[in-house]
Amino acid sequence: MNMDYSKCKILVVDDNVANLDILVELLNDYDVRAALSGISALESVQDELPDLIFLDIAMPDMDGFEVCKRLKSNPKTASIPIIFLSASSDSKTIVKGFELGGVDYIVKPYNVKEVIARLHTHLKLQYAIKKLDRLAFTDHLTGISNRRRFFTTASKLFVQAKTKAIPMHLMVIDIDNFKQINDTYGHNEADMLLKQFAKQIRDRFSSNALCARLGGDEFAIFVLNLSQQQALEQAEKLCQTSANLRVGTKENIEFTVSIGLVEAVSSIKTLDDLVAQANINLQEAKSVKNRVIGYV
Repeated sequence: MNMDYSKCKILVVDDNVANLDILVELLNDYDVRAALSGISALESVQDELPDLIFLDIAMPDMDGFEVCKRLKSNPKTASIPIIFLSASSDSKTIVKGFELGGVDYIVKPYNVKEVIARLHTHLKLQYAIKKLDRLAFTDHLTGISNRRRFFTTASKLFVQAKTKAIPMHLMVIDIDNFKQINDTYGHNEADMLLKQFAKQIRDRFSSNALCARLGGDEFAIFVLNLSQQQALEQAEKLCQTSANLRVGTKENIEFTVSIGLVEAVSSIKTLDDLVAQANINLQEAKSVKNRVIGYV
């Protein structure tokens, strides 16, 4: 597995300046940031997520174990590998580090080759995990989220948005007459259409929405922080631009889409309720085609 380690972001946390300088010098071939306390480490992580953290255990105010607990309790930072640093080789301390979620434990003073070897091992492992995650949660044809990721992520977003009273809308989309397109132009051209449509919704909504292919020619867009009017305008624009899009490697295939749009109003209590209402609206839209039907 070939990796460009120089681009990996490493955070080193140690309240001892001398120890910090030693480790930063050892890692001078990497993109390294340093923190002199647990609190500043947590602040640094919020600014930019590192690929790996070297974390000293014995620090005043907030020790490394507490920093690790807080990182692991936050979904945003939970997957960052943490290598504990300590002058102690006590087995209870080492075991506690692993129980809290650390991936490794290095005893001071540092052995240069050991530090680099362990670093490379965990960076490779993290890269492999992320690659498997992409394969598991990405639609292989279009490159956007698949059904599994959509429902996993949307469920969390739905609860968070409900709690904070953030406006949210769901668009469920079908490509009109897709079977006919498939039969007329063949699977390769139909697949090209799906890819181009996925690119269109990703380019249009990626900054503030979860876009996914649910299966076949069905797509979903879960979007936050839009007013009802804004969501309707975005859905209608998607209809219009799709009708004007020409795709295909051999033919200029024309197509339209039907969209069921729904807002998560107070009567909608769960994501399943939201999806069910969006599908009801979609069926109505499909009865006339190239149309947006919205709201309960």
